[in-house]
Amino acid sequence: MTVAYCIAAHDKPSQCRRLICRLLDDDPSCRVLLHFDQRNAKFGLTELDNPRVHIMGERAVNWGSPELVDLFVDMFRVALSGGCSYAVMLSGQDYPLRDVSDLEAYLSSYDVWASTSPLFAADGSCNWKEGRRRYAYQWWHTDEPGWLLRLADKCAGKVPGAHVSAESDPPLPYLVHFRQCGQLWWGARSKGPGVPIHTGSQWMNLSAGAMEAICSAPQRLMRFFHQVPIADEACFHTVLKNTPGLTFAPDNAKFIRWGQRIAGPDLLTADDLEVMISSGARFARKFDELVDSSVLDRLDQLSNTSK
Repeated sequence: MTVAYCIAAHDKPSQCRRLICRLLDDDPSCRVLLHFDQRNAKFGLTELDNPRVHIMGERAVNWGSPELVDLFVDMFRVALSGGCSYAVMLSGQDYPLRDVSDLEAYLSSYDVWASTSPLFAADGSCNWKEGRRRYAYQWWHTDEPGWLLRLADKCAGKVPGAHVSAESDPPLPYLVHFRQCGQLWWGARSKGPGVPIHTGSQWMNLSAGAMEAICSAPQRLMRFFHQVPIADEACFHTVLKNTPGLTFAPDNAKFIRWGQRIAGPDLLTADDLEVMISSGARFARKFDELVDSSVLDRLDQLSNTSK
């Protein structure tokens, strides 16, 4: 049995290559499944000439999109077909905080390592207003709107009640729209996927049983999450939390720090080394070798020392 590292990356190819080499060096039995979106930066994938590296077919994967959910489902299928016991979901800017050769034994205590919580509390109140906006509607969107759609969106913005924000209080309007990362979204109130919705960080570690649950999830549930914004922060969580028999770890074993940047986590540097290591996490994000490559050097040194 082996661990499959499922990496979705779109930038900094040299840093992504360094991550892959580190994983392969630490664990001689692991597999790496990589998708690199070439639209933002070019990665010479032929350089990764290793039988343990599987390159996923190229596709456009937009931030938070249903395509990202589909990508990881395809990765899980590849991992299962190769007999992998666990899948570790990573971005290209993640990095291990310690030697990963014992990671399978560490992860085997639970089926699901994830940060997740129910969208609605037992009394019916919403735990996360942004989640209510995202998942109370069935949405339709376009990633690259032309002038006619942009004009329609501009006109819709002048209709009272047509725009819903994270701070909107119920009852929510039935027809709404909003903008996200250049995308245009229109939505109509929905009854949901038919099961309680759970949300959380998309970066998980999953056992073979958890991967199988996702790959065989009901079509109605998966269709619902193909028509919501930021599908990857609720789809897998909802599937797994509504699958009997799975065991859940208290966290996702990843160190991440959210500061002032709403759109993403803080960049980690050598100044953060002590707090990262003392956290007990196995991976951290996110790093940028152009800002501080010394932190990656230090992590490699610590890993070599522990071997």
